[in-house]
Amino acid sequence: MKRKFFWLLMSFLLVASLVLASCAKEEVVTPGEQEEEEEEEEEVVVPTAAVGEEPQYGGTVTWLCNWIQIEAETVGIQFDLGDHNAVRCVHHAYTEDLVSPGDIEKYGPRGSGEWPFTATNVVPPRYCGQGLAESWEITANTEIFHIRPGVMWAANPYIGFEAREFTADDAAFSINRWLNDPNAFVKQSWFDNAVAIDRYTLQVNLNTFNQDAIIWHYVFFGMYPPETVTTPGFNPHDWRTTVGTGPFILTDYVEDSQLTYKPNPNWWNNTTTINGKEYTIPFIDKLIYPIVTDESTQIAAIRTAKFDAIDRVFYKYKDTLQASCPDLVFGKYIFDNEIKMPLRCDRPPFDKVEVRRAMYQATDLLAIAKAVYEEGELYSFPVSSAGEAWTPPEERSAICQKLYDYDQVEAKRMLAEAGYPDGFTVTLSLPAGQIEFSDIAAMVVAMWAKVGVTVNLKVVETTALHAAVTAYDYGDAYLSGWGGTAGAVSHASRVSDAGTSNDNRLHDPILDKALVSAMSEVDYDTFITKAKALNLYVLEQAPTIGFCSPIGFHCWWPWLKNYWGEVDAGHLSPIAMIDRLWVDQDLKEEMGY
Repeated sequence: MKRKFFWLLMSFLLVASLVLASCAKEEVVTPGEQEEEEEEEEEVVVPTAAVGEEPQYGGTVTWLCNWIQIEAETVGIQFDLGDHNAVRCVHHAYTEDLVSPGDIEKYGPRGSGEWPFTATNVVPPRYCGQGLAESWEITANTEIFHIRPGVMWAANPYIGFEAREFTADDAAFSINRWLNDPNAFVKQSWFDNAVAIDRYTLQVNLNTFNQDAIIWHYVFFGMYPPETVTTPGFNPHDWRTTVGTGPFILTDYVEDSQLTYKPNPNWWNNTTTINGKEYTIPFIDKLIYPIVTDESTQIAAIRTAKFDAIDRVFYKYKDTLQASCPDLVFGKYIFDNEIKMPLRCDRPPFDKVEVRRAMYQATDLLAIAKAVYEEGELYSFPVSSAGEAWTPPEERSAICQKLYDYDQVEAKRMLAEAGYPDGFTVTLSLPAGQIEFSDIAAMVVAMWAKVGVTVNLKVVETTALHAAVTAYDYGDAYLSGWGGTAGAVSHASRVSDAGTSNDNRLHDPILDKALVSAMSEVDYDTFITKAKALNLYVLEQAPTIGFCSPIGFHCWWPWLKNYWGEVDAGHLSPIAMIDRLWVDQDLKEEMGY
């Protein structure tokens, strides 16, 4: 899986909503074209528990999670939830937070269908509510969480921890330990501290209101008891010290091999209703998260049913998988974390917006997507089509629409008008050993040469590139996978002095003011309205060239029943679906597995 790199690991930390499902034919299309062509595709039938079909208990589910592979390949699997490199998808099976997961039974395809839960990163708070807080209130200065009474921590004999009730004191400890860590690379100024008002009431104090504050709970603030950290002689980085309240208990970890879990018999949220009948969950006896970072090995494993499900398959594997595995079920969705090209905006030549817009038009985004991914979504930057703050292309300004018109003649004219009739030379940095990045860079070099712009590529190791970006020493532009395209203002905040970072060095008071206004808006619907306007303004300034988001699949075998094709119900977490599905052992045997 050399194609992925550390920017991807970090990107999940700074997003604010999901990417939705998308249907399209095997070509690069716009969202409007996808709708027209959807009828021509064979319908994907999602296997669910049929009427009258009795769920079965027992069996093992082996589920390949893409983000676990990224963590394993970069920083290694981390078990201490206070560690800022820890990826929550490893922990969601046994730990929970105050807000997520999303309520898939109420809002997902098995419910109202308001939110499909079909991509990675996070769920808008309005669709959450299945966490350790039964309710919460938010003001400009505080978040008040009402803890569910009777939720029990699972026992852990290894550290001598006996099962006990989860309380507001536990929540305060978990949050404050995270906030007080001096190594926190994404510490946000809007948090002050967390205080237990009583046994079941937690108050989180804010220095200033920010719409991302509630989302931070399921991105960062996983809950764990103080004893996992304070018990003498034990290391919270050791998987054997883990304790949670979730549906499973971590029973084994083999480095570079797999994580294994068993059901938690004392889980508080342990019922689901199927065909009008209530059942105790989880149904399965064992959950395995395999660690297989090589992409070709992943495809071979899903093809031979060594995996029951895999959450990320690139479009190029579709035909061969469907030919060799006609029973395999495919669900199409837009992958988050498109590759993008931030431009250095505080010095020539990209200090002029006219130059930045010209280079947008000098870049054939559709051709790049077709060559690299086979299928992608064009209008996916700075927010994807399914994000709540996305605006259809026909509703955008003429300036925004023009950016996507690949036109070398017009680009040359714009450069000449901006004072560069003979073009210029720039340095573009990119990470070493990443196939997609290298392919995109080569195409950019060729395309920009046609308008008189020479691009010198600077290939560096991932850690070195990260350091260079932090020091603003990456040259004139760099290729990045950092930051998903689902967040309402995730990319707007990365090109503003008022945001989370400003690697582009774009100094725009209008943008700064608009970002602060949006993020400080308490009413969520008004926030989304402001975010839409903000994203269009960012796009007009063209500080970053956003390439198409790849479209691909998640795949699963039809013996997974009561599974409706959701991908993520929280933050990089399929666990809300896994704890409700059951394995049709007879069907699996019938199919020869």
